[in-house]
Formats: sequence, structure tokens, C-alpha cells
Amino acid sequence: MPRVNLTCFLIKEDYEEFVDVLKNDVHYDVFQLKAEHNLDGVIVVGTNSAQPPQWLEILQVMSEDTIQDLTNSSTRAVVMVRCEQRIFVYPFGFGRYLINDEAIVKDFGIKVVLNSVLPHKLRSIDTATVNEITIHSRTQTSKTTSVNSFGIDVVKDFLKSVTGEPANTQLGKVITGKESIQLTYEFEESFDEFNILCTHLLDRYCSNNYKENFSWVDNLQLVNDSLLKNLLNQKLLEKLHQREDNMLHIAPPEIVDWSNIGGFTFTPNSHTDDDLDINNYFSYINRFVRFELDHIKRHYVYVWDVGKENHIAKWKLYDCFVFETDYEQNKYILTMGSWFKVNEEFASLVEGYIREISDAVLTLPECGANEKEGEYNLRVGNENEDMITLDTKNVNYNGSQIEICDLMTSSGQLIHVKPWKSSSTLSHLFSQGRVSAESLFQDKEFRILSNAKVNEINEVYAHHIKVDDFDPTELEVIFAIIDKNDRDLHERLPFFSKLNMMQTVKHLRNLRYNVSKCKIRRVID
Repeated sequence: MPRVNLTCFLIKEDYEEFVDVLKNDVHYDVFQLKAEHNLDGVIVVGTNSAQPPQWLEILQVMSEDTIQDLTNSSTRAVVMVRCEQRIFVYPFGFGRYLINDEAIVKDFGIKVVLNSVLPHKLRSIDTATVNEITIHSRTQTSKTTSVNSFGIDVVKDFLKSVTGEPANTQLGKVITGKESIQLTYEFEESFDEFNILCTHLLDRYCSNNYKENFSWVDNLQLVNDSLLKNLLNQKLLEKLHQREDNMLHIAPPEIVDWSNIGGFTFTPNSHTDDDLDINNYFSYINRFVRFELDHIKRHYVYVWDVGKENHIAKWKLYDCFVFETDYEQNKYILTMGSWFKVNEEFASLVEGYIREISDAVLTLPECGANEKEGEYNLRVGNENEDMITLDTKNVNYNGSQIEICDLMTSSGQLIHVKPWKSSSTLSHLFSQGRVSAESLFQDKEFRILSNAKVNEINEVYAHHIKVDDFDPTELEVIFAIIDKNDRDLHERLPFFSKLNMMQTVKHLRNLRYNVSKCKIRRVID
């Protein structure tokens, strides 16, 4: 028997009949399997009439002669096998499009491959990194290697696909897993070995062996299950109807230049709000007696220029929601229009880490209701005799402009300040603190330039940036967040901002810096 290239999907347990696995709007014929194969299954072949391609008419007009017998026809079929009281589907051609998407077990292929590959024999990994935007990446190697060679951030990356060499060579030389598993199987005697294959794949799916080398894949997962997404969207809808702003925010779904933005509205022509605030949206939807999710998905955020005369961008409101909710012992997060599942244990670890970051001993003054970040930093530096302002006083280093910090105290505290507006502003805050601290720690030339910059402003402070014998333990990096909400930061921050903060603080502590957090209260008009 030859080796056969196969793709296999596992169907959810509550789909018991073959017909339930198929889409409602497809046409097909069903063929019974030969009894000699001893398989509980069927072959389903999609039926669709061959149609002339859309571009045939254009060619016919151009042609001197009649163009005949030119048609398009997509061939599609699936073999469905019931084994171990579960249904397995093997598509052929375009057979994937016969399958009801909601019936598919979404993590089947990934789990099977992670439990089947040799850990040091990986070839390709597809990941997505969640931050202020989602970054999709594919990393391939010229030869098989371990997961450590792929540069994966095991905290913020979630796995979309993995390819590697299996320990069981009967599955082929290389297997790939995502929703499905792709393999090359050698049927030694007859096709009744589909039962053996299905049993093996189910065993690999149910195994926990992957946790020895890939336990991090359970931390963060993109939700693809349509039924689950609908359920989670209903939870969002409930919060909107209840006008609850706890764990529900709206924020830009992309990186923005705040200096170019004058305000936001929810209609093309209405009063402009300075901030993108969920409570402003609550006021907007008060005009509706009742609304459903499809209504919300037709709502937009209009972004206005500084003069508030023209809108410069238009975002789907749904893409702006940042919402966290719990369901069946897992945390789910809606951000940038996508739902993510966060492992409960992992979520607790992040929450606990942020809670335990020390609060800075110093107290920073309140920020005015309409006071901008730069204005605040300048005022605080001028009013406090034990503090100087370094905001915008960048160090030009190797073609980059690096900001040492926004405020510096006479006792060696490097304070980085940002208002809470979105995950992207907080990401910039943590990035600023990380880049500055790393540069001071690693590079004497940067310390020379930084020392000179501080000396220009106030020579009394310059000794904190030692050119030689630099000791990070003598400095404290403080992340200060301006916010009008009274809740503590570990309650207030969106999960992915907490995740980013945890990674940054861990890194700086590994460099032996003292790190703390501080909340600056914004005055409410």
C-alpha cells in the first residue's frame, strides 16, 4: 500500500451523526464504505455543476473563434470515520469546505503534533504576539532544531501552527498541526487501518506529554470556536446593557500619534469628547431602547484632528473594546476585535505579580483634568526642588533618540510617566523604561552621554549616572501611570498591559534595578 497524504479533523463529542458535521448549505452525495474495510464511516462527495469562469466572457469578446469547453469545478470530498465514539474527518480536494466550522475541535492538530514530535526536531512555528497590535510571525529553520531556536516569548506568544519530525515514523517524515493535522500515512495492508490511525491520533490529542516541553502553549490561546465566541459576546452585551465599566474599556485598536488627535465621537456629527471613554459610549447608547450585538458591530468611533474640524480615522467600535470576563474557570479577553483565552493559573500568576510590585515611596502630585503629560512633567520638575524634568531631553545615541526618564529625583529615582489611555500608551511606557535601563546597564558610551545630559540640566543629579562602576542597585525605576479611576493598578490595568508590565519588571530586576509602580490621580472636572 502506498503512503497517502492526509489531513484529519476531530469533531466535537456532541456531534454524533455524520450529517450533523456537514454544512447546511452544501450539496453532496453519500457513498457507503466497502464492508471489507471494517470501518464505521461514509464518503461524502460535494456536488456542484461546472460553471464557466467569470473571465470567459471577456476572452470570448477578444477571440476570433469560439472558446469551448472551458469550465471551473471545485472537487471536494471527505471520508468520515467513527472511532472510539468520536468522528474523524479526512478531507480531499476542497473537502474542508463541506465541514461545519462549529463542529471542529480547534486545538486538535496543535495538541497531536506537540505530543508527537521530537522536541529537538522542529522545522517551522507560526505564532502571534499580542500587544497593542497583534503581530503574526512564521519562523522556519534550515534544519530541525529545538523550540529555543525560534525566539518565542513563552509569555506573550500563542501558537498557531507547528511543523516537525514525529517520533512515530508511520505518520511520515514531517507532520504539521493547527486545527487539523497534516501527515503522510503508510497503510501497510488495507484501509481498515483508518481505525488504527484514528485511535492513535485521539490518544496523542488526549495526552499531556506536551507539557514537559511546551507547557506555555496553554497560557494564551486565540478563540476560534464560533459558539464560544457568541457566548462571550453575550457577556459583553450584558455589561453594556448594565452600563458596567468594571473590566470594560474602549481604546484605539492601533498605534496612534496622540499629538494629532483632538477628540472622538460615535457619530460623524456630534460633540467631540477629548478621551475615548466607555462612559461616553454609555451616554451615546442611552438613546436606544434595546440593542443587540449586530447593532454594536455597526457602531464606529470617529477620530478628529486637533482642530476638531475633520475626522482623520474611523474605527469599528467592536475593535476598540477591551473586555475581560470569566467562563468555566478561564479568563477570556476581547481586544482588537479578537477573543483570547487565558489559562486560570497563568492569569493568577500575572495578577499576583503585579499586585506585589512595590508602590513607590514618593508621592507625585495630582494631574490636572486637561493637563497634558508634557505639561505635567514640566510643572512637577519646576515645583519640586528635589526633582528635575528630563522629558523630551533625549540622548542622541547611535542614530536613536533615547529618553533617560521623564522625571529624576535627587535620590536616584528614574520616573517614567504616561497617562492611561490605551494598551499602546502603556506599552510605550514600559518600553521607554526598559530601553533606558538596558542602555545604562550595558553601554558605557550611553552612560557618558546621559551623564552629560543630566549635568546640563542640574549637575547635582549627574552623579547618579556613573560612567564607571555603574551599579543598578543604586537606582530605582518607577512606572507612574496617570489615571482618573480610583481603583488600584492591579485591578485597573487590562490583562495584556499587566502581562507587559510583568515581563518588563522581571527583566529590570534581573539587571538588579529596584523597580516600583506609582499611580498619579487625574483631577476630574
